Amino acid sequence: MTRTFDESTLVLGIETSCDETAAALVLGGSIRVGLEDNFYLPDGTMATSNGELVARARRLTEDLGRRPATVAEARELLGVAPRVGA
Repeated sequence: MTRTFDESTLVLGIETSCDETAAALVLGGSIRVGLEDNFYLPDGTMATSNGELVARARRLTEDLGRRPATVAEARELLGVAPRVGA
């Protein structure tokens, strides 16, 4: 049987965001992060940028033995055309 869908997990709020994100990674899912979904870092402090959330997600991904996608891999997964001249 051909797989025709990707699992999607939406995590909002400080109480569950790190645990649920880790669970998605352990189960083989992909994650995305951003201030539009969650304002807080796992220690309860407010993130000052998307970069802080991305750095935390990358650390979590690597701590769980996964490798973050490269920009090219992410574009391919999302069906976004490669950047021209970049």
